[in-house]
Amino acid sequence: RPPRSTLFPYPTLFRSQLPFRLALGGADLSGLNLRSVLLTGAELRGARFRTAGDDDQMDTYDDWVTDLSGSGLTEADLTGAFLSGVTLRRTNLGRAIVNRANFSGGDLEGANFSGAQGVSATFERSQLFQASFTGSNFGEANFQNANLQGVKGARFQGQDAVFTGANLRQSSWRDANLSRSQLDRKSTRLNSSH
Repeated sequence: RPPRSTLFPYPTLFRSQLPFRLALGGADLSGLNLRSVLLTGAELRGARFRTAGDDDQMDTYDDWVTDLSGSGLTEADLTGAFLSGVTLRRTNLGRAIVNRANFSGGDLEGANFSGAQGVSATFERSQLFQASFTGSNFGEANFQNANLQGVKGARFQGQDAVFTGANLRQSSWRDANLSRSQLDRKSTRLNSSH
């Protein structure tokens, strides 16, 4: 590996005070390894993070799936993004906009959605173990059959959200608004603090 001085001989070029916002709206980012990448404030509306592989069939061995584990997507705009089956373990989506984004079947263990806006987002069958939704708005979101065990949801706004079949054990929903939300016997056996 060359010395740092030869990699970036002009360090002042990278110290700009100008605001920069990565704009990849509608881009196909499937199959990329974006682990621990900082994408703060990125514009990723309608971006795809998973596509079918050579067999043209989704949910098979050769799908192109992005790994966003540990990434920083704070204040990013992922409106309508397709993240089904994507790995977002311990990813920071604080204050992000994820309205109508599809996270179904994804691994979002320990993800941070604090202060995020996710109206009509889909988390069906997702693993959200110990994720944080503190102070977020996920009205009309779909959490059907999702694992929300140990989730922190203080001041969560989830009006008209769907939680049927969801595991809400050991989760905390202090001062949350779940009015008109759909819950069933499985999801109402919370064993949680509220």
